[in-house]
Amino acid sequence: MLRNKKTLYILLPAVVLIWGAVVHKIISGIDGDNNTGRRQNYVQKAPGPSYLPDTFSMSGNCRDPFRPEKVYQAPSGKNANVVNRGKTKNVRWPQVTYNGWMKNIKTGTVQVNLVIAGQDRILKPGEEKEGIALVRVWEDSVMLKYDNDIKSFMKEK
Repeated sequence: MLRNKKTLYILLPAVVLIWGAVVHKIISGIDGDNNTGRRQNYVQKAPGPSYLPDTFSMSGNCRDPFRPEKVYQAPSGKNANVVNRGKTKNVRWPQVTYNGWMKNIKTGTVQVNLVIAGQDRILKPGEEKEGIALVRVWEDSVMLKYDNDIKSFMKEK
């Protein structure tokens, strides 16, 4: 208990005032009176589209920010924007599922467990089975190469 009655007479009204302010804020918030004395300004939008169309054109001779002495010249001619990438070849991949990887602690070699066309296979990076070569291994995915086509496969959960 408090030994000095003066501190009791000072602290008790302070506590009552603080709790009274808290209760007042709660009750005024629940009351729903939105009149806070502030004036609210409402902005009216003009009818029509809310954007302005922007037109611009870019020139083909922009300076290279990494080589300030050279200026890029856009190719000119009839087929300047056409890029010939050659024929795309549709490669039909066999059914492949990546189940996980194992690491030999002593040698540090990584082996991957794959299911290729329904058969379990264990491959090391650079190794090839049934025409599928293991290019790269990550914890959650592998990169495989089949008939000069490279794909990434995510780990089955």
